[in-house]
Amino acid sequence: DGAAPADGAAAPAPDGGDGEGAAEGGAGGEEGEEGEEEEVEKPAPPIQPPACRLGAGTASVEGKVYLFGGDATHIDGQNLFTNVLSIGTIAVDKGPSHKTIEKDDDISWQNVEVTGDIPPPRADFVMTTMDGKIVIYGGWDKHGNPLDDMYAFDPESNSWSCMYRSDGSTCPAQPISGFVQKRLFSIAGSRSTYDDVRVLEFGKISEQSQFVPKMTARVAEELEKLTAFEDAALANLSINPNDGKSEDEQRDLLLKVNSCIYEFKLQQPAIELQIDVLRDAVTLLQKQGINMDKPEAGLNEAGEKWGAVKKQAPVAKEAGKNVQEREALKIKKNIETFENRVKGNEVEFKKQPFFSYQTGVATSYDLIIKNREELLKFDAELADLASYARIFEFPELMDPSKQVQERCHHDLKQILQLWHMVDMIDYNLKHWNETLWDEIDCEAIEDGTKVLFKQLRAVDKSVKVTNAYAMAETNVKNFLSTIPLVSDLRHPSMRERHWNMLMELTGVKFVIDDKFKLSDLIDLQLHNFEDDVGEIVNRAQKEEKMEQALKKIGATWVTLEFVFTQHKDTDVQLIKLSEEDFETLEDHQLQVQNMMGSRYLSTFEEEVTGWQTKLSGVADVVTIMNEIQRTWAYLETLFIGSEEVKKELPEDTERFAGIDVDVKRVLKGFFEDKNAAVACNKEGVYKLLEETQHKLELCEKSLANYLEQKRRIFPRFYFVSTSDLLDILSNGNQPDKVNFHMPKIIAAVDHLDLEPGITSHDRPTAKGLDSCVGVEYIPFGKPLKIEGRVEFYLQDIQDRLIDSLRDILYASIKSFEAKKTILEWLSATPNQIILTVSLLFFTKDMAQTFKNIAGGQATAMKDFWQTKIDSLTELIDLVRTDLSKADRMKAMCLITLDAHSRDICQKLVNFEVTDFNHFEWQSQLRFEWRDAENDCFIMIVDAEFRYGFEYIGNGARLVITPLTDRIYVTATQALKLSMGCAPAGPAGTGKTETTK
Repeated sequence: DGAAPADGAAAPAPDGGDGEGAAEGGAGGEEGEEGEEEEVEKPAPPIQPPACRLGAGTASVEGKVYLFGGDATHIDGQNLFTNVLSIGTIAVDKGPSHKTIEKDDDISWQNVEVTGDIPPPRADFVMTTMDGKIVIYGGWDKHGNPLDDMYAFDPESNSWSCMYRSDGSTCPAQPISGFVQKRLFSIAGSRSTYDDVRVLEFGKISEQSQFVPKMTARVAEELEKLTAFEDAALANLSINPNDGKSEDEQRDLLLKVNSCIYEFKLQQPAIELQIDVLRDAVTLLQKQGINMDKPEAGLNEAGEKWGAVKKQAPVAKEAGKNVQEREALKIKKNIETFENRVKGNEVEFKKQPFFSYQTGVATSYDLIIKNREELLKFDAELADLASYARIFEFPELMDPSKQVQERCHHDLKQILQLWHMVDMIDYNLKHWNETLWDEIDCEAIEDGTKVLFKQLRAVDKSVKVTNAYAMAETNVKNFLSTIPLVSDLRHPSMRERHWNMLMELTGVKFVIDDKFKLSDLIDLQLHNFEDDVGEIVNRAQKEEKMEQALKKIGATWVTLEFVFTQHKDTDVQLIKLSEEDFETLEDHQLQVQNMMGSRYLSTFEEEVTGWQTKLSGVADVVTIMNEIQRTWAYLETLFIGSEEVKKELPEDTERFAGIDVDVKRVLKGFFEDKNAAVACNKEGVYKLLEETQHKLELCEKSLANYLEQKRRIFPRFYFVSTSDLLDILSNGNQPDKVNFHMPKIIAAVDHLDLEPGITSHDRPTAKGLDSCVGVEYIPFGKPLKIEGRVEFYLQDIQDRLIDSLRDILYASIKSFEAKKTILEWLSATPNQIILTVSLLFFTKDMAQTFKNIAGGQATAMKDFWQTKIDSLTELIDLVRTDLSKADRMKAMCLITLDAHSRDICQKLVNFEVTDFNHFEWQSQLRFEWRDAENDCFIMIVDAEFRYGFEYIGNGARLVITPLTDRIYVTATQALKLSMGCAPAGPAGTGKTETTK
């Protein structure tokens, strides 16, 4: 009852009992009762296991329950704190293997006699199992004081050991403790927050708990060894070498004394340090409460004996002085003799056959073993003499002999390692040489050889001067340089002709079959022909690339065909190579050209030359054929389909008829063959095409002269491309087809409004035109009957357009003055005429304004400026109404122009211009209609021009800026001086529009 869980936390201190704790022997019990001995008159009464205990600890190990401590009820009924340990055993009927406790299990209890450092009585402590042992910590004594100690119980030996003990000064107030992974955590439980935590490392505590007994045993052991050494030393130092009956006996006694003196001198610092350490250890153990009286007495005795040894050593040395001098002369002579023998052996060692490669591995191993046995004999003699030299205090005399022996041992060891290396190299090379030709893995062999070479180079430098090393290194180097050549020779590009070249080079005949091995190639001594073999392999690889390229070229051109397209509505098929095929042609030509410049051309010279000719033929024919087809195609329409050209160029027409036959015949042959390489390399094809091209050039030249004549007649043909001009000339008799090209002749004209003739043979009549810039129709003042050649009737159309625009302008000037609303006038007038009329009236009104100023009306310019603002406001209001697309464009263009007129007025007002001839006014574009000439004139500064009436349609106008005004001045002055003018500036700034 009341037993705490094994890993439970300790509760606050109990009220405590009235009795005393019982300790069944051990220091722990005595310590628990420290300060209370005057109250203990007799041992506490025993308790019955397990007894009634409050605050006891329980733990289970290997099927047994261990109950310790607590406030127990004893036989006499007293409640006393106890440190009795009771063990409960599970009922036997469940078998010895049963190690778990269940609810209804029967348990037999008994108290256990324990030994060791027994814990004092306590209650409410932590008890747990760890590594097969029972560990308890803390709790409260009978007075309610916290205990800060830790004990471990070993169930196998039934013994307690103290792991940790303190006065509790560092323990948290009212601690709550528990074990977690071999660490003890103690947390203060006296406040609301657990912020005072102490952690003890269990492993370190365990080590500390084992220190005292181990140290005690170690002190006793070391003290025993020290005493034995001192006793033996005193006994040997008391010997007098002169007591010997013979020189040999005296020598033996002297050796015993000198050996002891030598050992004394050698061990003196360590022994004196050991004595001091033992004194410190005894003092420390005494502080731990261990009884060290006996070890302390033994240590004092050892110190006295050591003093006696130090006093006796010089006495013993002086006593054997005569014997020592005599024996020292003998030993020195023996050392000198031995040194001469060792040096002579070294000379013979250097001459041993195992330093030569010719000796061989097996013989060298035997010789090395024999020499090692001889060196070991010398080592034994060296050891004896060295011990004598050390005892007689002249060990330096043995240094020359030691050095010679060390050199011989070192060299023997290194030469042995070298022969091991040579043996491994020979084995691997032999294994690789037996590899069949088809099974050779050059990469693996080369890697293995590099490893061997690296290991060989790593041997000691003392053997690198030997013949054995030099020959082994040469063999590996030769093999290593041969393997890459073998790898190259295994390249798939090697053909029979290349092997024949290799046989001729080496002078050895061989056959590569199933029995051919690597050794057969190694025997060729390829490392002596490294550059030549490389040249053969390089030739083979380059020839293989050439061979593969030629195969690919051949496979491509066997199937490569022309791309055919039907020529108009005829059965003639025009040819061309696709873009991809043309790139292939260029690539193959480049490859063949590179082959022609190769050093290895001879093997495939005939084939390469053949492909060079074929591909050049294809390239030449395709190039010239493209030119011929293009020229023939557009000349065909003129020389065959145009009666006018036939009439004008009869000789060239006849020439072209022959060209037409030849071209169609060649194209028919290409269509039948289809394959480009076959068709282009037929005999006579290229020559025929060259002649045809020359004839076409003559026809083109005649045609160019013919077209130049037409352009001189009607200069606007210069605006038209040659192909379009040919189409216009060839369809001159069909105005409907020429009408298609009108935007190219007059930029803003989309097409003419043609009225068909009475009969199909009559030509149509032009009644007006539709603009391609915006939406606008311009009626001709008089319908124009289209007659004559095309260059003449186009000129008539242009003249009729100008006359019509002039008539419209004159009519619009009159209608502007009599208009009812601006919208009505805008709708009935072309855009170009609207702007011209606006500028005409602006110039006229401005002239009147200057007259008013001259007449004394000082505010005339400001009044006119306000008038322009009012008219602009009226236009802006008009734009906001529902207008057609064409009318809206007209209104917007008029606003743009009137805005510039307003800006001119404002500028003149700001500059206070009052004179009509002032430059600010004269530098502006001024329009004027002159009835005498019945035409519109443009004036700027001192330049004057007729208005050209070049139709520009119903398109948008750019804003006119001060920069635009300056360009107007520059451009018009250039025109006046018959010079050119080229406006320059960023894109979108209005250069083109201003020029128009």
